[in-house]
Amino acid sequence: KAWSASDSQWQDMIDCQAATEKEMVKGYADARYYSKSDLDIKFGAGKWWPLERFPHRRTPVDPVRPCDNGARSGHNDACTFHEKLACENSDFPIRVASLFYSLLYGAVQLHMGTCDLSKAYRQVLVGQPQFTVVAFYDTTNGRRKGKVVFVILHGLPFGLASSVLQFNRLSKALEQFHRRFFGMPCCMYYDDLCLVEPDFSSRAAQAVFESTTALFGFTLDPDKRSRMAVANAFLGVLIDFSQFCAGVILVRVTAKR
Repeated sequence: KAWSASDSQWQDMIDCQAATEKEMVKGYADARYYSKSDLDIKFGAGKWWPLERFPHRRTPVDPVRPCDNGARSGHNDACTFHEKLACENSDFPIRVASLFYSLLYGAVQLHMGTCDLSKAYRQVLVGQPQFTVVAFYDTTNGRRKGKVVFVILHGLPFGLASSVLQFNRLSKALEQFHRRFFGMPCCMYYDDLCLVEPDFSSRAAQAVFESTTALFGFTLDPDKRSRMAVANAFLGVLIDFSQFCAGVILVRVTAKR
């Protein structure tokens, strides 16, 4: 019961609802709250399946991120998976640099850059919104007078095991498109892109990636963009190509990581 929550937990619930309302304003969800009877009319009684929404912080100082409990709702139990997901890692820029060096022997300087899809999961629309309804306690009227409300998400929710595989179909497609059509040494780690290029083509390559991604209808996060440079971080690891022409790459973990 919400009124048994501690003050800090209650504040997290308030922040979670505020973050949800921001998504509603931006079009990532229907711009209204639904009741159970509303959704019974919309989808049919017993034909829709809500997820419990809860607040999550990556670290104590990070803002609240709304997450959805697909395990508790039983969504994840209802899915069976035969697919295996293989992701890139922070070694990618080093492996690319090794290939460049083996062919050009340090004759060019390498640059590296990164960018990030904004609200990545939410940009992948779902075809069965009756299964992406989220439920949470409405904090507007206080701890004792609130009630459970429902919101229909348009995109993939956090907390569904199937969201990971579905999103990475898009992620892998973006990666392979740019590799095969433009010859870009790039990789996608979920919603994070890493691009490694010689200095003379680096800015053009990043501009092409950003332009084609926009043409596909996806939005990049300008606050998480790192311009092509001699040194940049990818997945919490700082890669420094300043001595690349001498056959040396400097690698260290970022202070934040």
